[in-house]
Amino acid sequence: MIVDKLVGGGLHLGMSFDDMIPEQYREQWRAFYDRGLAGERFRIEQSFDMPDGVRTYVIALNPIIPADTVTGLAIFSTDVTERRRAEEVARQHQ
Repeated sequence: MIVDKLVGGGLHLGMSFDDMIPEQYREQWRAFYDRGLAGERFRIEQSFDMPDGVRTYVIALNPIIPADTVTGLAIFSTDVTERRRAEEVARQHQ
């Protein structure tokens, strides 16, 4: 899970937003959260420096709207690092 890798552990009760997001990403992720909590559904692609190198993720942010009011966000990530590397190799060989 990306948060485990970024935080260096796992999520636990009482963690705040600032505990989960490394400082260099906080402002950007606050803007993403604001968009999602305003009701926007969107996807981003972002790369992160990880202990094993740079990893690229497609991240979907989906507002949870049970009764016309946003109550939270569902955030899903997919590691696309290998796919992006393969696409780059293919592009270089064309």
